[in-house]
Amino acid sequence: MLYRYLNILSLDVVAGACICAMFLADFLQADLHWAAVTLLGACVWLIYTFDHLTDARSISHIASTERHRFHQQHFTRLSIACVLMLIVSAFLLFMIPPQTLVWGAALSSLVLGYFLLLYLLKLKSSYHKEITIAILYATGILLPALSISSDYSLWIVSMVFIQFVMLAFTNLVVFAVYEVDSDERDSSPSIVRILGVHRTNILLRVIVIFQALLCFILLNVDHLHALELVMMTMIALLGSIVFFRRFYYRATLYRIVGDAVFLLPLLTL
Repeated sequence: MLYRYLNILSLDVVAGACICAMFLADFLQADLHWAAVTLLGACVWLIYTFDHLTDARSISHIASTERHRFHQQHFTRLSIACVLMLIVSAFLLFMIPPQTLVWGAALSSLVLGYFLLLYLLKLKSSYHKEITIAILYATGILLPALSISSDYSLWIVSMVFIQFVMLAFTNLVVFAVYEVDSDERDSSPSIVRILGVHRTNILLRVIVIFQALLCFILLNVDHLHALELVMMTMIALLGSIVFFRRFYYRATLYRIVGDAVFLLPLLTL
């Protein structure tokens, strides 16, 4: 029961982002400031909660999913919580390392420019919502460590970044596959509604297999061996949700397990 509410409020996603950030900081041998990790968690929660509140408000009827129904019922309270979290985040900005602040400001500018472009060109987010969020997620968890690290290989960091983008993308799309019926009823944007369930499943399986093969290749790189063992475990667990859809759908465990994937690096910290 407790974990269900943590999942509805996206707090497990926040924990996963913070743990992955610390995991990558350990990999890059960077000493993360506590305020940077806290600010990352606050930003992730704000982004996810704002997205859910926006979706909940756009649904004129009672939402089909428990998550959106919860955000409909507690819209005012959650909106106030977002304002308070913004205030806390503003204070945390004065505590993080200057270089992290600069990198974060650059990322924020790109995000604001992206949303402004969407608004001006009146583009539909359904075509690129999942990949955009995946890129932002991977950038967010890598940025705190990368901004204060001076000794790293660009190609290794690029490989790790690509792997986390694919993990996050798989996570988001597989949820959309499981919840395609409720998305249809609520007219929620999703890549699955464009490609269809069958073609999306093929895409997911190709991505999971590609990730597994990439892990096997990178296991032979000395600096990446320990990290790739963790990545392989994460891919295997997330891949099981893709390949054993009937089991996870009946047991209604897909979202819990899917978000818990990003908690796995905690075992190595």
